[in-house]
Amino acid sequence: MYRDNKCVVMTATTLGVRNAYKAHGFIPQRYPHVPDDHLALELDFIAALTAEALQACQAGDIDAASKHEADAVQFTHDHLSAWAPFFAEDVRDKGKAPLYATVAQTMAAFVEATVR
Repeated sequence: MYRDNKCVVMTATTLGVRNAYKAHGFIPQRYPHVPDDHLALELDFIAALTAEALQACQAGDIDAASKHEADAVQFTHDHLSAWAPFFAEDVRDKGKAPLYATVAQTMAAFVEATVR
């Protein structure tokens, strides 16, 4: 909604996210009932890549750890950074719950820090 058209879901952008998931063997919970580019699913994917990087590091496979980390950063850059700041602004400006605005702003700061 934040990248292609504010009134449309399941666009080419969504399918790009789905392809990134498939490339890593990631199947989101509630697939296919929730759009693949839902915020929670994208964050879950980044968490999964990060967990894989940690496991590889603990196993001494630094090359695999670096690849998983790089993939997480690239996904964040290619997908979340394109729309997360606008989402956080909407939650801050239109939301009625300060907690959600704080969480959204924290998420946007995480995304910005990741792609720097």
